[in-house]
Amino acid sequence: MGTSSVIESKGKESQIEEALERNHILRQETQAYLFKSDLLWRAVTQGTREEIELHSKEVRPVNGNNVMRGICERGGEGETILHAAILCRRSFEIITWIATTFEELINEPYRYCEKYYGETPLHMAVVQFGSDVGSEESLVDWLLDNGANPNGEKCTGTEFSGKGDYSYGQTPLHFAVSTGKVAAIHRLLKPVNRSKSDLQEKDNTTQSAFIEANVGDIDTYTGNNVLHMLSQNKDLDRETFKKLFDLLRNKEPRMITQKNQVGDTPIDAGIRAGNVNIIEAMKEVMWGFDERRYRIPLRKLDSLLLSEMKSMAEVEVGKNNPVSMIEIGVANNDPSIITHPVIDALLDWKWQLYAQFIYTTWFLGTFTLVGLVITPTIALQPTTFDRRRTYDFASSSADFWRAVFEVSSLIGATIFFYRGVMELYKKYQRTTFVSLLHEIADATFSFSLLCIPIIRLSNTPNGIHFENILFGLAAIVGWIHLLRFAKVSSRVGPLVIVFSTIITKDLVEWLWIYAPLTFGFAAALYLQMQNVPGQAAAAVAAAAATLADSGAAGGTSSNSVFDWDTYSGSTMWMLRFSFGQAVFDDFRKGESAFLACGLFLVYGFLVIILLINVLIGKLANTFERINEVSKKEWKMQRAPLILDIDEHLSSTTKEFYGSKIGFSEDGEERYFQFTERKNSAAAATAATTSKKKQSEIVQIIVSGEKLAEKISKWKYIEKTPHQLAEKFKWKDVFKNLIERENKKYDSWHSSEKTMC
Repeated sequence: MGTSSVIESKGKESQIEEALERNHILRQETQAYLFKSDLLWRAVTQGTREEIELHSKEVRPVNGNNVMRGICERGGEGETILHAAILCRRSFEIITWIATTFEELINEPYRYCEKYYGETPLHMAVVQFGSDVGSEESLVDWLLDNGANPNGEKCTGTEFSGKGDYSYGQTPLHFAVSTGKVAAIHRLLKPVNRSKSDLQEKDNTTQSAFIEANVGDIDTYTGNNVLHMLSQNKDLDRETFKKLFDLLRNKEPRMITQKNQVGDTPIDAGIRAGNVNIIEAMKEVMWGFDERRYRIPLRKLDSLLLSEMKSMAEVEVGKNNPVSMIEIGVANNDPSIITHPVIDALLDWKWQLYAQFIYTTWFLGTFTLVGLVITPTIALQPTTFDRRRTYDFASSSADFWRAVFEVSSLIGATIFFYRGVMELYKKYQRTTFVSLLHEIADATFSFSLLCIPIIRLSNTPNGIHFENILFGLAAIVGWIHLLRFAKVSSRVGPLVIVFSTIITKDLVEWLWIYAPLTFGFAAALYLQMQNVPGQAAAAVAAAAATLADSGAAGGTSSNSVFDWDTYSGSTMWMLRFSFGQAVFDDFRKGESAFLACGLFLVYGFLVIILLINVLIGKLANTFERINEVSKKEWKMQRAPLILDIDEHLSSTTKEFYGSKIGFSEDGEERYFQFTERKNSAAAATAATTSKKKQSEIVQIIVSGEKLAEKISKWKYIEKTPHQLAEKFKWKDVFKNLIERENKKYDSWHSSEKTMC
């Protein structure tokens, strides 16, 4: 761990004086040196019990007294030999022998070191051996039964305060909660009979006969209590998290409303950490038996109901601003949050309520501009630059329609350019380049069109070439940009994801191998083929004549060596080889026919046979991988689109749609209500062994007073069947169908109550 730090600006001499006052010998060597070179410390970390006993009972003079080394010596970080033994995970026998022989060390913390100051053997045992609690050789159990104080010295070292590598808190219970040592948590909360452990004699305290870990202790660095720490622990499964959260909350109810130094309650801290299990802590029980009915405050789940909606670029973990579960799930790209049944139901309802209509409107607007305005504009362009710069409305109706489409294109491009620039301005400072691709595409697409009038007005030489390039760029970017709207389709969306993954990941990885081979072999073949006769225009003419004489419809003759006289031409030939456009006879004309043919054959094997098949294999694997989780991927793509729509809504519109989500009892706080059913004992046992949930959500009320049950997939119906049919003016046939499904649910629910 390195040499000891100076605590509270104390020098080495002050540390030595303090050590002498405590009858300690502070070793100035590093841990690495001690563990390797000192007989006692080496025995503690890797020797036998007999070796430890031999060297630990050696005496050293301290303040005129002879004290055993095992008691008085401290390592380079201020650790005792008991600390070192636990740190190195020595055997239960060795650690307990040290603690029994030198009882003073059981509650002795790290001293003389800022990094680990206050860390006791119990702190370390919780982290190193916390999973062994309950076994015959449980060190945590043994320490607690033999004098370790769970409420003793607090660990205030900077290494565990969030400034170092770990943020474990300050008490042994903090350490257990932060590291997810479930058994150790229960053991620390179990009262210890101090009369059996004789703790009063060992730490000179006069506390009660029974003691347990103080649940209410707060980390002085962060302001976190144990519920904050548990909320940020994402390694626990749902059931374990729920039981621990309820246990700790019931022991100290006021902790649930306590705020840390950034102003977050435990619920807020869990949301910022992206811990999907925090939804379990949000549940408010409304009714429970075999089925439990819960409600969750919607403002914790959905940003639409927050007092001030933020852009996704402003959602940052650790900032003192309110965030919702959906925002964090999208920001972290976390499928466990987005696909959670409650979050999934909420997003699905928002999509049906308003997002689908708004998104369809956006799609129709973009499609109208790209497909019905810009594409006809390109089709109506004359073949000469002078004709494009002039309009003859009197004699040509085509010029009239061309002008109409061009003006429409400019208006649409101006609107898209303004929107793209504004989105870039809002997001560019706090987001990644990849997440800005849609805004960049909007700006590029529209900017290309806006440059065309400038080229025409300036009468630039070769203006038609520049104009054709810009028109082509706008058409390609515009049509590809329409693929964005396909992401919301459960069928086409996964295919779009496969396509984008292949382009942005698989192809890029493949090119890292393909490019060096191509450039390298292009250089080698350029040197072999640069002086081959029959190139350039003569070769082209000869090839044309040969083709004409043979009457061939296509292909390449033996006179096809056109552009080997430049390195760029050689590189282009290598690219053509990848598509099967190679003539072996050409290489017989090289400076060294044997070498040229050999290079061609080696390149063909490495690239055309081997590397191309590797690419095909990667594409197949990508398709299979995404296809297996296509529904999850589709939901992951839809969630940020819904948030993007929310971001563009006005305050009045947000308030209107917010009133259609969930329900409110007092007219202020809105809730999402759902019913959860526990599995039977046999099903619960099977669920445990197969790592499935022991309970499942059977009904979610997303709006209004009544909702049909989940039949095959998640299906949500707003309000009652009568209100639904009246609102959308659906036919009585569909109204009767909904009522029939509700009767099935009522019948099923009545039978369940009768069985109970």
